[in-house]
Amino acid sequence: MYRLGLVSIILSLTIFLSCSNNSTDSDVLDVGEGIGSFTVTGDVEAEREGVSYFTVTRSDGDLLGIRIHIEKAHPLDRDDSYNSDYSFTLLADKDGEPFTLTTGTYEIGLLSDDNLAFAGVYTHRISADVVNGYQSADQGGSITISSSSDEMIQASFEFKAIDYGDGAEEDKVVTISGEFTSKCFGPSC
Repeated sequence: MYRLGLVSIILSLTIFLSCSNNSTDSDVLDVGEGIGSFTVTGDVEAEREGVSYFTVTRSDGDLLGIRIHIEKAHPLDRDDSYNSDYSFTLLADKDGEPFTLTTGTYEIGLLSDDNLAFAGVYTHRISADVVNGYQSADQGGSITISSSSDEMIQASFEFKAIDYGDGAEEDKVVTISGEFTSKCFGPSC
């Protein structure tokens, strides 16, 4: 149950941020583009490369959450017909508590109540009507942050993810590994 709730939140926020940033005055925001690439192996095989950016959630100046995206197009470059064949998001959270992201290695799995943790979601478009989604497993993997600032995050990652939406009796399993240089996007940067 928690797994589906987390996925719904991440997908809703991704759609909300994509839509809301389309109508934002680009003169107010620092668009900056980063790059990211990743490989998917296992029950699905794919090589992906795209724009990498991250959004942050803050309260009273404290960092409460980070969403790192690798997508085909930057939100400001999209129009109403945008329909990507994939979407990738890493979510960092510490159960609503403020945190500082520093260099080092962090677990990718399910979000934790105690420690800063990352969760990953990958959607793979098979056709116009069929999209499979994968999310990080309990013992998913890790992300190694080599550089971190308010404006940019550089990292490499690898984690296992399971299919969360096809209703199959057995979950499909994939391994997702890659790297990115991600630039901050949005009013909280």
